[in-house]
Amino acid sequence: MAPKGFAGLYRTHKNAPPRRYTVDASPPASPPPVPVSPPPPPPRQVDPEPEPQPPTSNAHPHPDDPGNNMSDSSPAKKKKKLYAYDSKMIKKYYALVPGTKQATRIAEGTEFLYQAAQDFPRHLGAFIDYDNVLREGLARDGTWSTDDPEQQEDPLTWGPYWDAKCGFATLKDLFSGLEDAIPYLRRHPELASQMAKWMKSVTSKARSDDANRLKDHIVEILGLPDEVKDKVQRGFRHHVTGRLLCPPHLLDEFDNDPERFCCSIYNMRRGRPQVGSVNYPMFMYNMDEYVPGKRKPGLLKSELLITCARLIFQGPTAAKNGGTQITTKGRPSVASSINMKELDGFTIVYIATLTRFALNSQHQWYNDDGDFIGSEFYNNLMSIFLQDDDWSEEIQLWYREQLFGRAASTNSARPGPSGHDLLLAEIAAEKAEKAAKAKALAAANAAADADAESE
Repeated sequence: MAPKGFAGLYRTHKNAPPRRYTVDASPPASPPPVPVSPPPPPPRQVDPEPEPQPPTSNAHPHPDDPGNNMSDSSPAKKKKKLYAYDSKMIKKYYALVPGTKQATRIAEGTEFLYQAAQDFPRHLGAFIDYDNVLREGLARDGTWSTDDPEQQEDPLTWGPYWDAKCGFATLKDLFSGLEDAIPYLRRHPELASQMAKWMKSVTSKARSDDANRLKDHIVEILGLPDEVKDKVQRGFRHHVTGRLLCPPHLLDEFDNDPERFCCSIYNMRRGRPQVGSVNYPMFMYNMDEYVPGKRKPGLLKSELLITCARLIFQGPTAAKNGGTQITTKGRPSVASSINMKELDGFTIVYIATLTRFALNSQHQWYNDDGDFIGSEFYNNLMSIFLQDDDWSEEIQLWYREQLFGRAASTNSARPGPSGHDLLLAEIAAEKAEKAAKAKALAAANAAADADAESE
């Protein structure tokens, strides 16, 4: 049984509609550059198991891996295993090199993998270590257990273990061929490492695209003053953005002397208020639900976060119109292109992270900002999703209702058969009535024929 909070933490992609990543098949305007040929994969469709190697001290033994001591190694039962894999997909994996141009990706047939990887931050957040996810995921896939020390902690704390466990499950669903290639990648860690570097490069660009979209539109959408159109004037350099970044329990101190409060934070003065990663800012709260002295009521339920989610996933028009989308020709929204129907914990924390970046004074993306440490912010919020299952489900349901207008629950409506069920019942009743009449008519005709013959 999964630990409390784990089941509702991230979307079960297996039950979601399949995502379609399309590639423009038209030839490029000019001949693509000749790519450097990657090292070719083994030519065989079936990869024989290599000779057993002594496990390293930090390796996780796996029942499918050679050289582990988890299976019977007696000579009578020792057989040579064969692993099937898709050699064409492996060849595409070898072609995944950071910085490859689109024309080259199309020529090599890897553009669909690039498009898939661009979607990773929206499902896994901004601080995932892809090298850790692939290394640990490949080593431990199929062997995760509720007996693992990380799942026995009280309280549960998010960290590299959970990144690898949840992240690898998501990658298997989103990245073509990964699940089938697990045995091959276990024996070719250099390819897995190359793929991790490529994923980091692609996802960094995708995250930057989302962050830039948000920072460029947030002033207009929120009606912020013209002085903060220049991003370096935001954050604690301006009272409006400074107040949004101020934790709710410090608002009285802020309002008493905004200039002094902002200067102490911006100049990193000794004795400054704590506004870093462990004290969540006001923009993350619904202040109508906030309770002084508490930190949980209203957290992550602010209208600002919903607006920013609309901006990223549904576009500027939906954000400006309070969620109303106008169908126009052109590129579909992110939500439409990835078949997004709900937001999970990873995505909600991703939105909060990008929103904070849009409000701070950094001209370009940095993981940290003064007292704010991005990875700590991410781990803390994910720990809350992990520990509190009821709160996690409540927050995800709230975002689904706000963004997609779903009913609160399929059980919240008045019980009883639906109109469709009643219609089907009427059709069945009519068929049964017709069949009964036909049977009676046939019986009457048979009786009449019998009487006629007897006469």
